[in-house]
Amino acid sequence: MSQTSCSQEGAIARAVRAGEWNGTLEAHLRECAICRGVQDAARWMQALAPAARLSAQSQNDLPAGMELEWNRRRNRRSPGLGAIRRMAGALG
Repeated sequence: MSQTSCSQEGAIARAVRAGEWNGTLEAHLRECAICRGVQDAARWMQALAPAARLSAQSQNDLPAGMELEWNRRRNRRSPGLGAIRRMAGALG
């Protein structure tokens, strides 16, 4: 049966994030296929991080949900608005 986890996975992931490696981790990485997979995955996620931050920033630039709903309702033509304008014109 093959091993599916390693006790050093967390240390490897932290080293990838921090960019700080020591000789013990580097030696372990050469010997452990599981941790090499963790290293690959952590690097891949780091490569995706700028796109995720950009996406989150663009979402933060949107108006709040209530503002969007208010704008939608304000911009929607009310069926009674024409009738009110006609009555105001008739009175004026």
